[in-house]
Amino acid sequence: MSDAKPTWTETTLEQVSSAITSGGTPTSGDKRYYVEADGYPFAKTEDLSRSSSKYLSECELKVTDLALKNSSAKLYPAGTVLVSMYGTIGLPKVTSIELAANQALCALMPPFSCDVNFLYHTLCFIRPEWLKDSGQTTQANISGRAVKKRVLQLPPRGEQKTIANILDTLDTQIRQTEAIIAKLQQVKQGLLHDLLTRGIDANGQLRPPRDQAPELYKESPLGWIPREWDVKKLSDVSNKISDGVHYAVERSEEGVPFLFVSCIRNGYIDWNKAAFTTEKTFNEISKRSRPHRGMVLFTVVGSYGHAAYVDRDMNFGFERNIAYISPDEEQINSEYLFHWMSSDFVMRQTEKVVIGNAQKVLTLNELKGLYLKRPSPSEQSLICTFGYQQSTRLDDERSLLDKLKKQKSGLMDDLLTGRVRVNSLINTAKAS
Repeated sequence: MSDAKPTWTETTLEQVSSAITSGGTPTSGDKRYYVEADGYPFAKTEDLSRSSSKYLSECELKVTDLALKNSSAKLYPAGTVLVSMYGTIGLPKVTSIELAANQALCALMPPFSCDVNFLYHTLCFIRPEWLKDSGQTTQANISGRAVKKRVLQLPPRGEQKTIANILDTLDTQIRQTEAIIAKLQQVKQGLLHDLLTRGIDANGQLRPPRDQAPELYKESPLGWIPREWDVKKLSDVSNKISDGVHYAVERSEEGVPFLFVSCIRNGYIDWNKAAFTTEKTFNEISKRSRPHRGMVLFTVVGSYGHAAYVDRDMNFGFERNIAYISPDEEQINSEYLFHWMSSDFVMRQTEKVVIGNAQKVLTLNELKGLYLKRPSPSEQSLICTFGYQQSTRLDDERSLLDKLKKQKSGLMDDLLTGRVRVNSLINTAKAS
């Protein structure tokens, strides 16, 4: 951040904090040290990762007075800034309660000679740079000394507060949008369950449930289904089921997107998480798995069971941990297949056949053998219409979330470096 404006001052984290220290871990499993209630919250890196806001207010573990006495763990007051040092590097949180923490968390103690909220956002902004200071061990880490000596550029106190307020407002909008998305996903999943259980009758309404109209249903390998439906194996309604590339591909700064398992979540492809490969490499790997509109992607290793629909013809590659299903459109509607692969009916089947311990794997043979409920073509289309209405709202909220995150990233780069002064930004906003 050396391009900060002249009125900014250079300092270090050690100079803006009253003290910087780290904790310790009482002997694990000792009942004298760990309690379920009436103890002190004990923070670990995982607790920081679980917190969706900038504040840390809950911890999985609680420790006793004796634990603090017999270990290096110590109590930190509310308002302490914790920074993760091992594995998950540089993740900051502001404590909203008194708590203790282990040695993997560096504690910046209040009171601070700068605005604590500005400090938090600055730590978020410089987080990628901590990797430069991380040790070359099996688990990346940063030292307490590196934290203490980290150089910061600070604007005047009033400007710090204004910048922090702007970024806090964006954070609030981001969290609210994420909450809306989570709620819409729950609603969609509930509707999808009903659609794939009862279907839609000739009047365009959900069929009555079986307990109200048992004559409308019959038994099947997947339980009770509407009488007009049948059950097929996935391989019976697909032209091809295979997986992605089986070797490490050449990366590039730009080019053809390349997907990993983490890119597929909640029924859609997060292209922001994709890497890139060259056109030459894509032409080579696409001999095995060339993408096309109507293809359904399905994660089969690690975080298995996530589906996504390829809604347009475009070039992209993907790793072997992602399978693809090319449906036989004469037998199954590709969008219906996507909704089916996104359902809890498929997840329950996959949970019974995955193999492995540390990393679960769904083999291609087991994937091909999964069962599918098949309504008539017209009813498949009706089910897709209902699903599309839910997906459209979700897509709108996801687009808004992506816009907010990009806006925040741009503002952080401008405001936390002094490239754009906050007063000029406010004046420009007022003028427009």
